[in-house]
Amino acid sequence: MSQLRTVLLIVLFVYAGSSKLSDIREFSRQLTNQPLPESWVPVLVYGLPILELAIALSLVFAKLKSLGLLLYAMLMAVFTGYIALILLNVFERVPCSCGGVLSSLSWGSHLIFNLCFLFLSLYEWRLHNRTSH
Repeated sequence: MSQLRTVLLIVLFVYAGSSKLSDIREFSRQLTNQPLPESWVPVLVYGLPILELAIALSLVFAKLKSLGLLLYAMLMAVFTGYIALILLNVFERVPCSCGGVLSSLSWGSHLIFNLCFLFLSLYEWRLHNRTSH
């Protein structure tokens, strides 16, 4: 069962990272519509998908899995927190939604989706550290 949970985590980040890289112009456009400093866009446009793919890859290797799960949870916490801020109307305007399959989700559904993967990564991290020591 642990392998299935890990595969789900890997699939999400491989999908997210590769879909951003496959349409880098659209991802860049989406980032410019976010309430972020413009200077962050060039870094995030390549850095974020590469980080997602690197984290997914780290989950394949036993020696890197604990770190990968922790980084996964941290990145999901950032994404989830950002969505929570959107839902709390912290920003002057609501940015455009995510691309790909997740674009059909409302912000509330996206929050629940992210929370599920955040808790899944934390659960898997806890299990992994309990059994590997």
